[in-house]
Amino acid sequence: MRTRSHSTSAFDPLEDKIRKLEEELDSARRTIIRLVPIEYQEILESFYECQSTRDFWRWKELAAEKIANRVPENAITESFGTRRADCPLCGRSTMGPYAEGFAIPRGLIHHLTGFGNAHHCDVSEAAFRLGRKYVEREFGEAERTAQQAEDADKARVLAARRTTETLYKVHPFSPPELVDEGSRSWFGTCRAAEKISWAEARVISLGFSRHLDGNVLSLTLEREDHIIFADIRDEKKITFNIFKSPPKKSKRLKKGSFDFLDSIKHDLQSKFEERLSTALLLF
Repeated sequence: MRTRSHSTSAFDPLEDKIRKLEEELDSARRTIIRLVPIEYQEILESFYECQSTRDFWRWKELAAEKIANRVPENAITESFGTRRADCPLCGRSTMGPYAEGFAIPRGLIHHLTGFGNAHHCDVSEAAFRLGRKYVEREFGEAERTAQQAEDADKARVLAARRTTETLYKVHPFSPPELVDEGSRSWFGTCRAAEKISWAEARVISLGFSRHLDGNVLSLTLEREDHIIFADIRDEKKITFNIFKSPPKKSKRLKKGSFDFLDSIKHDLQSKFEERLSTALLLF
């Protein structure tokens, strides 16, 4: 008996429908842009000059600034020392008890970019969405590949550093970290190497014990029902993290924390105990 072979088609009706709807939406956005005067069209369509996603984000702000600076003088009114105008793209205005229109240039720029709570101009939003889609199509995959390679390089460097540099244990169960890991790597607020020993000595003077396990350093103070870990990595303060003792993994493990500024010079022990008592009361 001969059986009929069934070929598997790669055609997906739903996917094809979505693609057609996206094309129609993009066409509508282009139509919206072409309803405004030509000098604004040229600005809004100049996203094709972008060579990266980073270029695109800069382009958005620059395009809004150019449009705000091209508002005709006869369309601008002045009220209480502020120059104001309706949006030259969508015609929208903002109304208040004393003035109408967007402040020129910053208020209009906020409207054009949708910054903060400002209502986003429908025309510029259409252009920005087209621009975002363009740079994603042209550069998105290459940028993600480059970012993955960069992240892999950073991970290798980090792994190598973790085998040779001091790691700081500031939590009973979380992995120890390098001096500049966490938020310090973003804001560059880690303590300089020459100040680390000073911070260690300051903490030890408050009764803390120094423990070194391989290259993992912890500074702890044990009390009857809690244990305190000192984090000396911040450039201007020491953070004391308080946990239940003996520590057990749970959502209620941490009992509080407080900062002890480097600028505190006198009566260190009494000021430390006072802040510790306050932190425990707030728990």
